[in-house]
Amino acid sequence: MLSIQSRRVSDLARTVSTLLLLAACSRTPTSGSPDASGPIRLATLRHAGTGGDAQVPTAIVGQVRRPVLAPWPRTLLARTVVAATPPRIEHVEAPIAPALRGVPLHLRALLTFLNSAVAGDARQIVQDVGRLLGKEVDRQLRPVPDWIPQPGATIDVAVPLPATSMSGDALLEIYAQPAETEWTSDPVTIPANAVLRFGLGIGDDDPDADLTGGEAKVSVVSGDASDVVFARALPYPGFARDRWNDEQIDLGAYAGRTVRLRFVTAGASLPLLWGDPTVAVQPASHPSRPNLILISLDTLRADHLGAYGYVRPTSPTIDAWLAARGTVFEDASTSFPNTAGSHMTMLTAVDPCVHGLDRTAFGGGLRVRDGVVTLGEVLRNAGYETAAFTEDAWVTAAVGYDRGFGTFVEDHGRNAVNDGNIEATFARGSAWIAAHRRDPFFVFLHTYQVHEPYEPPPGYAEQVAPVHGDSRAEREKALYDGEIRYTDDVLARFLAALDAEGLAARTLVLVVADHGQHFGEHGSWGHSFTLWQPVLRVPMILRGPGVPAGLRVPDPVGLIDIVPTVLELLGVPPPSEIQGTSLVPALHGKTLAPRLLYAELPERGLLSARRGDVKVIVNSRAKTRVAYDIARDPEEAHDVLASLPPGYVDEIERHRREHCRRGAAAPSTTPGPAIGGEVRRKLEALGYTE
Repeated sequence: MLSIQSRRVSDLARTVSTLLLLAACSRTPTSGSPDASGPIRLATLRHAGTGGDAQVPTAIVGQVRRPVLAPWPRTLLARTVVAATPPRIEHVEAPIAPALRGVPLHLRALLTFLNSAVAGDARQIVQDVGRLLGKEVDRQLRPVPDWIPQPGATIDVAVPLPATSMSGDALLEIYAQPAETEWTSDPVTIPANAVLRFGLGIGDDDPDADLTGGEAKVSVVSGDASDVVFARALPYPGFARDRWNDEQIDLGAYAGRTVRLRFVTAGASLPLLWGDPTVAVQPASHPSRPNLILISLDTLRADHLGAYGYVRPTSPTIDAWLAARGTVFEDASTSFPNTAGSHMTMLTAVDPCVHGLDRTAFGGGLRVRDGVVTLGEVLRNAGYETAAFTEDAWVTAAVGYDRGFGTFVEDHGRNAVNDGNIEATFARGSAWIAAHRRDPFFVFLHTYQVHEPYEPPPGYAEQVAPVHGDSRAEREKALYDGEIRYTDDVLARFLAALDAEGLAARTLVLVVADHGQHFGEHGSWGHSFTLWQPVLRVPMILRGPGVPAGLRVPDPVGLIDIVPTVLELLGVPPPSEIQGTSLVPALHGKTLAPRLLYAELPERGLLSARRGDVKVIVNSRAKTRVAYDIARDPEEAHDVLASLPPGYVDEIERHRREHCRRGAAAPSTTPGPAIGGEVRRKLEALGYTE
């Protein structure tokens, strides 16, 4: 048992300190608040007007990240470096800050091993070091009754360091947290047939938290009256530590009234997490609005699908279920041949120079700019339930991809290299859809299954490429095509489940890729360092309500056009600061007006600009310019720069500078979650680190 010793310890007051939370809880809703007719997201409402979801705290329970009312309000008391071995009791003197004196507290110890040989990153062990609270302290310390701590008061924390095979140093940190937390909402008008939905959970970094004697409580406050509508002693029957424990409270008795909702946790060694509390109207039937599923098959080349003329049988499901029954955009391209920047353009309709994810190598500090609005934020604000299931590396909360998603899951893969985990990713998506089928929803699915290393399950490469050459390009293409066929089979099961739920007819499904891949073209392999067509051209296939079957759109389009297109089909207004164009007119048979479509790699001084069939590549480092007629010369072998009007490229560069300057938001000031060792190693394995 851990012990806490004090030179002078008071009989701590029984009152609860909520000052650490209440100071930030009195913000007034602004125009950024949810629509009054839709769900009222209390976690988002608290931060309305502060840059969308950029400021909304999130937490992970059972690998599922959700917005929460507040992070744990903990204060660092002491930090010291200790030897990792041998096992022993380590005593740490920690001063008590004036704001914490006389307040019931819990203490926590965090031990981080600093030896770089430990799996490439710090290994953390979190321990509960006891409670400076109530009778437990009385038994241990015999405090002087009514004693008030004086300036300079300290406690001596005795922490048992565990036996470990690791050597070197460890960082020992002691934190104090209030024993009780409280959060009260701004006034909320309760609609008819309303319910309060929320999840209760213990964070993944505190799996052994002691809940004994704890309580979770929700009250409806109106004037001086306070009605308790939910109260549970912890841990209650059925409470699970490895998942969010979802609850639903009927608010019908308060319909039409303007009230405040108060959330309190008390008595446990850690405050519980309140996951995405929402006031919502119970749907009487299926929603009338269409759903949206956006599927990103990372690194998939368009010209390796049957729908785009490929001869190998790589994509029967994509060809028959999506392309034949929906619309194929024949000439779609990415704005950035790298996972981070391209996906964010896909979800924001602005170029990388605007949203800020314009680097190809992870170096820390890379995060989407706060003022940029994501598709998830728009749809969540419009009343949609939102979820994302990704395979991390670049597509992580640390970069900002969790913004706008009520559920965000990063699959860390089966190993550090991560050869894709599409089975688990799509299964999670199917399960979530089944649980939310009565609500309008937006689901984003991302998988690295097609990404190198190419390791399809046995038999898949042979199925699509029984005969192929011995060159590196032919060997890799055969394995790559096997990965595509395997992905297509998993996609078939996912789409069949959508049909089984009766959702296919009212769900938009969009399948895309973030970029392509080189297989020796122009002497290149992989992606992230050229702007040739093999890495810029991507598939884009859309099926669902309002989308004609069998249509093929030949006009050049981009991933930057996804947001305005799907929002128009869903009947939701787009954000004002977008740079993409809705493709809905093309669905009605209209020819799209020629415009500039950019791609960039600023780290390499590369810029591509395309208008119609003419594509220009500028290399500012090498001071070279080339141009190609993509329609006549898809291999980009013949430079036609000399045939362009004088000043053509200069004008493009001027337009580009203004394009980036006009749209760019302020850099992010919101720190994202730390990127752990597994994700770092995956980025290295996928070729995204320097």
